[in-house]
Amino acid sequence: MDLDAVLPPPGEEAHALSHAGEEMSLYQELDQLTNDHRKWSLCRRSDLRDRSQRIHDEVYSWLDQYDALSEALLAYLHDDLQPPVYDPNEPDTFSIEVVDIFCECICPRRSSFVSHNCIAREVRTFKHESPHLNVTLMRYGCIGCAAIRPSIAITVRTLAVYRQTHRVCPRLRIHAEAKKICHLHNVSYHRYLATQYRIAYDVYLEVLRRIDMKINTHLGHDAPHWRMRNSCPACQYQLQDEPVLKFSVLCSFDGNNSAKLVDPVIRRGNERPDPRSGLSSIWLTEEYVDGFKDEVQSARTRQAKDNNRQHIQDPDDPWVDELDSTDAEPSSVCVDRWRNAVPESCKKMFAIFKKSGIFITVCWHGFLLTICDMVQSGELLANVSLTCTGLLLTSCTSMKYPIASLKKLMDVLGPNILYGYDIKCAFEKIILRSSLADDVKRLNIQGVVPAFHGHAHNRLCQVQHHSKYMVGAGKEDFETCERVFSESNALAAQTRNATEFHRHQALDEHF
Repeated sequence: MDLDAVLPPPGEEAHALSHAGEEMSLYQELDQLTNDHRKWSLCRRSDLRDRSQRIHDEVYSWLDQYDALSEALLAYLHDDLQPPVYDPNEPDTFSIEVVDIFCECICPRRSSFVSHNCIAREVRTFKHESPHLNVTLMRYGCIGCAAIRPSIAITVRTLAVYRQTHRVCPRLRIHAEAKKICHLHNVSYHRYLATQYRIAYDVYLEVLRRIDMKINTHLGHDAPHWRMRNSCPACQYQLQDEPVLKFSVLCSFDGNNSAKLVDPVIRRGNERPDPRSGLSSIWLTEEYVDGFKDEVQSARTRQAKDNNRQHIQDPDDPWVDELDSTDAEPSSVCVDRWRNAVPESCKKMFAIFKKSGIFITVCWHGFLLTICDMVQSGELLANVSLTCTGLLLTSCTSMKYPIASLKKLMDVLGPNILYGYDIKCAFEKIILRSSLADDVKRLNIQGVVPAFHGHAHNRLCQVQHHSKYMVGAGKEDFETCERVFSESNALAAQTRNATEFHRHQALDEHF
């Protein structure tokens, strides 16, 4: 109320007096309130709170609900309960808007409820069954978009449809899904609707993850590296009296630069801290990978010592000095072709990315064995600094990714592993001069150059390292990583500017 408009002008108070009187005391009280309001408006303190901890507070507000939400979701999936119809005026009830892409409608020709391909966006009334509203909602197949006082809920089956659609069509993002639902419901799209959908979807995936952990514990599948040991039944399940093969595991590893993550410093605004990681047991941590960052430098040191001991060059030594090579085809032709594929501008471009891609290991059936982030220095930058048969070995920490992946394979899967790598010719020389040399020889770890990439190597390299000349490789082309990346590249549009957690979540859901 505008108190100034209520008070009469000075000197005209008598015109508003009635026969009952007491109007002057009312005007005095209103005048006092006006003065107090003006005084407090001048002395009002500024609100120094910000939204920098919004995600952090939101995550921790959900933590004490996840166990109850997991039990409620299992009960809903088992019983498939439909919420009873309550009067909103009944005590101990609450009403909330529920978004669904399915609904139960009354068929005009039948008296029962039947399912139709219609949409539903309605206000439903629930009765409190738990101190947390979301636990009550989950009991009937809904997830609220806020931890404490949700104003909108999304059904579990709507989130399940998006999850499975996104797994087969990685290009479908949360924003597109939110727009689709808005179009179905004839509602104008706003960005906060996608944020609400994202919150509910994150909670749904976390609840599913906790349920999977409980199931794996009861089944005894919670041992270290269980997923890696049992990822591919065809490769890792052995029958009785099965003939022993020369190589027990055929795999490939390679890096992919499409799954980049732009550094938050480059982007507009400040990134809000998120305590979630989104990493499953199949991921190699950055600390584990960094343990092998000095292997290339160690190989150079050992190589220099060997060269000082040998004053006469052995013509059969594959480590030929590049400058003294007089062959018609230069010994560094393999690396020259890799270098030509990476312009100088692309090398400098990696500075704006916090994560420059991923490095994966897959079996020859396409099942993921290991995955790790490539931090700032891309895998291709390691390739361009390595020669096929020369002495040119620069100190490049990017080679730590294949070294760490190979180490994990040896520790978990054991002996007789045949791997395919694009620059196996140079990578093998580093391995044989690294701290893994003794284990590689003892466990019979061998590698090949994949069939397609072999055409970029010179003739001598192909004869020595090409997959078709390796006994025990069969008809495998070791290009499985390229086929895997052809599908995962569709995630690049949504992960490049996402948070680290949502990037890991999207990659983990895809693989």
